[in-house]
Amino acid sequence: MLDLDKLLNAVDLPRLVESYGTRLTPHRGGEELRGKCPLHGGDNPTAFVIFRDNHAQWRWHCYTGCTPDHGDALAFFMQAENLPDFKEAVQALAARVGYPLADLGFTPEHAAALTTRKLRAEVLDLAAQYYAAQLWSQAGEAALVYARGRGFTDDTLRLAGWGFSDGGPGLRKALEHTGADMTLARELGLIRTDDNDFTANQNGQTASPSGWLIYPHRPWPGTRRKTCPVCETETWHAPNGDKGLVCLRHHAVLPSLTGVTYFSSRALAPTNLKDKARNLPGARHLYRAEVPGDRNVILVEGPADAESLRQLGFSAWALCGLGHLPDEERRALRQRPGVYLALDGDEAGQKKQASLAQILGPLTLLVAPFAAGKDANAFLQAGGTAATVQETLKAGTVWVENLLEQVMQVPPHERPALTTQIARLLEELPPALAPGYTQTASKKLGLSRRELQALVHPPEQNNGNPILASVRDGQLWFSGEPLGNFSARITHELARDNGQDLPEVKYLLTGQLANGTPLPPVIEDAEKFEALDWIPRHWGARVILYGPKGKAYLVARAIQEVSLPDLVQERVFTHTGIRIINQVRGYLSASGFLTAEGLDSTIRVDLDTNNRRHYSLPAPPEGEALKTAVRASLDFLKLGPLHVTAPLWAAMYAAPLTEIRALYTVLWVYGATQSGKSTVAHLALTHFGPGFISGRQYHAPENWQSTSNTHEFAMFTIKDAPLIVDDYAPQFSSAGESRDMGKKAQKLVRAVGNREARGRMQANMHTQQTSLLPRGLVLVTAELPLPGESTTGRMLYVPIDRGDVLPFPGERTRPALDQAQADAEAGLYAHAMSAYLRWLLANWDRVTPRFLALLDDSLKVARQAHSDLPHRLPDYYALLDAAQQTALTAFYEMGVITLPEALEILQANGKALLEVVSKQSARIAAESPVRKFFEALDNLLERQKVYLAPRAAEIKFSPPFGADLIGYYDPEPEAPVYLNDATCLQHVRAYWSDLGENFDTTQDALRRQFVQVSELLEKVANDGKVAVLTRTREGRKRLLHFSLAKIYSLYGISLRNLPHAGEEDAED
Repeated sequence: MLDLDKLLNAVDLPRLVESYGTRLTPHRGGEELRGKCPLHGGDNPTAFVIFRDNHAQWRWHCYTGCTPDHGDALAFFMQAENLPDFKEAVQALAARVGYPLADLGFTPEHAAALTTRKLRAEVLDLAAQYYAAQLWSQAGEAALVYARGRGFTDDTLRLAGWGFSDGGPGLRKALEHTGADMTLARELGLIRTDDNDFTANQNGQTASPSGWLIYPHRPWPGTRRKTCPVCETETWHAPNGDKGLVCLRHHAVLPSLTGVTYFSSRALAPTNLKDKARNLPGARHLYRAEVPGDRNVILVEGPADAESLRQLGFSAWALCGLGHLPDEERRALRQRPGVYLALDGDEAGQKKQASLAQILGPLTLLVAPFAAGKDANAFLQAGGTAATVQETLKAGTVWVENLLEQVMQVPPHERPALTTQIARLLEELPPALAPGYTQTASKKLGLSRRELQALVHPPEQNNGNPILASVRDGQLWFSGEPLGNFSARITHELARDNGQDLPEVKYLLTGQLANGTPLPPVIEDAEKFEALDWIPRHWGARVILYGPKGKAYLVARAIQEVSLPDLVQERVFTHTGIRIINQVRGYLSASGFLTAEGLDSTIRVDLDTNNRRHYSLPAPPEGEALKTAVRASLDFLKLGPLHVTAPLWAAMYAAPLTEIRALYTVLWVYGATQSGKSTVAHLALTHFGPGFISGRQYHAPENWQSTSNTHEFAMFTIKDAPLIVDDYAPQFSSAGESRDMGKKAQKLVRAVGNREARGRMQANMHTQQTSLLPRGLVLVTAELPLPGESTTGRMLYVPIDRGDVLPFPGERTRPALDQAQADAEAGLYAHAMSAYLRWLLANWDRVTPRFLALLDDSLKVARQAHSDLPHRLPDYYALLDAAQQTALTAFYEMGVITLPEALEILQANGKALLEVVSKQSARIAAESPVRKFFEALDNLLERQKVYLAPRAAEIKFSPPFGADLIGYYDPEPEAPVYLNDATCLQHVRAYWSDLGENFDTTQDALRRQFVQVSELLEKVANDGKVAVLTRTREGRKRLLHFSLAKIYSLYGISLRNLPHAGEEDAED
């Protein structure tokens, strides 16, 4: 159920209003805040008022220029942001204050219900305005005479918004004319099936042929008493749209007659005195007649009594036949400074008065009937005055004092129950009054304070220890003392299990202020609970602790004690993947624990509120649903070229096999903007939950704005499942951000490739924390490949070009893509994965050795096809190929595909996977330090940053201006090039650094790699060293002799100076 009050309680309305440029100042002793209206931009510094209503919620009212001119924080926000859509406004306000929609229970169904609530209010307001218009028309003349005859002034009648109904179809016609929701009007009971209004219920027209006086129930309408220049006296003024405050004497019916929640009525001339009231169907509501500035409330029987007292200047509420007070109304009344019970003087009224006093609290005041047993309206008609009411209220008796006087007068057998009743009331007294009343009670009853407490709270036992805590009137108490203006409970003791360390215990706490305002739920570490730092951190300044900080342990103990009876102990898993729970192997996701027997949703898995929560697998399908799901998953392969789709599809089915053998590489899916890399990657990811896509929007589990620590935690949390880190695009960032992104990428790739994590120390600096090792399969979507030979060797590139998946600009949509989007969002891919996992878990003991054997077979295939593959690439191919074979075997054994189909898919996918690793081999070669060394020198020579000098001194030569000498050459075509590798290395490092890459190879390491490339060095020194003593035009130097022909054949590079004016041949 949607709890809008949670959102309204989370909104600081004064701060929200001031964020729109208005400065608020306190008025009326701090009860109100006033300022210029930020909604219509007026200049009146007190036109806009903020105050707390009877339920302690913030409300606002504009007295000039706004329509609507009052409401709660949501109504203000809707008007300030021009958001007519209610659902959109709730979502936007929740985002503004950082309140999760899920905590409100916000769903499309709830949005529809709230819209209905708004429509209900509009229908009720229109009905009230119609009834009021009828009262002041010729049709209501008799009703007006009747009301005036009961002592009411026209001012009171207009202020109350009373109306008239003849019980006929007039309301129905009026509502239809205004375009109101007639279906809702009938559902509310305003309009009957015979088109008459609610007063016609139970032969209402016969019961009162003269019609009915209508009482609209609504909160304080924002009226004020002020001097009217026309009337030349003080009258009631109410807001009326852009007209501001207007005198009610000149406006019988106002558009501001709004906020109506209910209707009751009174027969003008009942034919049966026992049948003289009609109420709107449904739960009855209190009737409120408030006077601005009077926070006390006199509780009376009916609306006429309440309005009689308001006419005399007192705030009054009417019970309207309610046999009990709803909790919400009870809490509101208990927040008032004084509550007076002035019910009828008959036996039934006095009995009800005693019952209400016990509910409302010990300081409730009992008032004698006005003027010789008359009710408030009879008192008004008899000429009663405000002074008499004031005297009557002053003479009222306090409920607890009343009982203390009675206790010694009742028969002995009634005294124990009354004594216990008094003891309960004493506990509810405010701290300032409790000692005096307790002392009086002790003397009268002959009981000590401790004995009085024991009457109400006999000490409970918890393993032999007394339980001394309780919650009384919304406050937490311990050993007879209140601890704060709130209550709190531990609802759940959560043992959070990450699959590696001992479970970490956390508490889930709920709470509320003494006035009933709920506080947001809190999850706190058990070891930090007793310090109570979580109270100000999560609940702020509204929660007040009465004791010193040194007594915090008492608050913690009290919370624990009151929580014990209903405390739920729960084990919460904080990761995905394969686990054995209660000796059953299964797969964890946000939806629960999937086993060979199906999905157990009672196992709780908490993956946090971020996008990782979308790892949520459904129950495995059966029959035709199974076939449809698996066929949809196989159709993913048709989404684009197989060199794109085959590795991604195989990776999805390889991820759950990480428990057997991990894929020690990152799948790097890269391509230009609009190439479809994120689209195809996230479609694949929906094998683990449809929530990763929503239309054309993708919800990546991770991105490159996160820190390396966050990446590490995510790779640890997402176990036996694929994790996407989306949108690596350093070229669109600043130089510093680009470098940081590159470093994070390098860390991530190395962590996956080496299956390692950073070591950490505990806070005590003596104990090392357990490392958060990667436990799943990682994919990256990127605009560019990641450079570096060692990095490239730990990745498997999946390049994607424009047009591979997404249509070209101007091209019509592609049916395969549209179908894939629909299948993924409908959960078909996730159903296929659930079916696969159920088969996997049911056949685990058979699958494990079979999968390892498939790995060996696929490894042989890769090495036979490409004998020169670097040592990691065959392993990558083998794992993906073995995984796809396992998945196809599962689907074959399920009876979804035939053996020829499985073999055809297997062969096509295997060929595509070999193509991917083959291209990766070429890329690794391209990233080798030797190749990059010569590429840099070739570029530097072309740009004349460095140069080669002729070795022979007789050749005339002028070097390029500002260039550095790196070596020598001979003019003969087959001659080698002679390089000073130390000088070359300095320039090569600078060259790659300027391009944002780190060429960190040392001189010795580079020389060893030169030697490993066959025939690259033409000559080696007699002592085996690669640097040979060589005659040059400047003298003898140790240089490396490289074969230009070999460099060209391997890398397509010819190391030559760019010709320039200063270079001449020997013949010139």
